[in-house]
Amino acid sequence: DYCPTDDLPSEIEDGFHDFDSSCASCDISRMYQDGMPDCPTATCSDQSGNEAYAFLVDNGCSTDCSRQVCQEAYLTLRVVHDDCDHD
Repeated sequence: DYCPTDDLPSEIEDGFHDFDSSCASCDISRMYQDGMPDCPTATCSDQSGNEAYAFLVDNGCSTDCSRQVCQEAYLTLRVVHDDCDHD
């Protein structure tokens, strides 16, 4: 989408998902950011999203995402979240 996640109040960011099932046709692509690496391709048939989430939590990436492995895990989690069906 065109709103940087950090600019959204947490209540809106979290509450947005309350409308996932009623707004199924809302498909807003993310704005291209020049100079940024391409996102990985989502693999929806495995546990890569759950594994990336667990890695982020278990390795302290929520407080310091400066390490390359944290950034890669975040990108994996993000594409699986955005591109795959989920509860």
